[in-house]
Amino acid sequence: FLNNFFMIAPAWRNFTTRLREGCAIVAYDLQNQGASTQPGPDFPFSAHADDVIDLLDHLELEDAYLAGTSISTLIAREAAIRHPERVRGLVLMGPVYSPYGVLRYRLLMKDWRGRLEAGGPMTLFNSLYPVVFSDRAIGEGGRPTYLGLRQRFLALNSHEQIESCLEGAGKAEQA
Repeated sequence: FLNNFFMIAPAWRNFTTRLREGCAIVAYDLQNQGASTQPGPDFPFSAHADDVIDLLDHLELEDAYLAGTSISTLIAREAAIRHPERVRGLVLMGPVYSPYGVLRYRLLMKDWRGRLEAGGPMTLFNSLYPVVFSDRAIGEGGRPTYLGLRQRFLALNSHEQIESCLEGAGKAEQA
C-alpha cells in the first residue's frame, strides 16, 4: 500500500483489516514524508518507484499488487511500467491522472499549493481529511481519530517538506 503525500503508513490499518486475514500487507512512508528518510528537496519523485522495487527486494518478495491513492497512483503506475515482472496488479484509487489528460492533476497541485501557502499544513490537512477518508471512516473514528491523524500529520510533515513533495509530484506530470 503506497501512501499519498498526506497519509501516513499506519492509517492503512483502518482500511486493510479484512485483507490482512489472507494477505501480507506492507505499508511504508515515502521518502520525504512522514517518519521516513528526509533526503531533501532535490529527491526526485521518480525515485519513489525505485523505492517500491527496493522494498520488494529487501522483503524478498518476487512480486506484489500495488495499491495507491491520489498522488501515489503515479508511483504505482511508474513501478509497473518500469518493472512489469514485479507488479502483479494495480489498485488505483482516486488517481490524479487520467487517459483524458492532466487537467485534474494540475488543478489539484494548484489547489494544494495554494492551501499550503494560505494557511500552512493545518489548512491543507483540513481540506484533505474529508477527501482521503470515507464517510464511514470519519463517522466511526469521530473527533478522536481526526485529532490524532491531524496531530500526527502536523508532527511529521513540515511546511517545507510538503512543499518539496508537491514540487516533486508536479514534475511527475511532465514524465
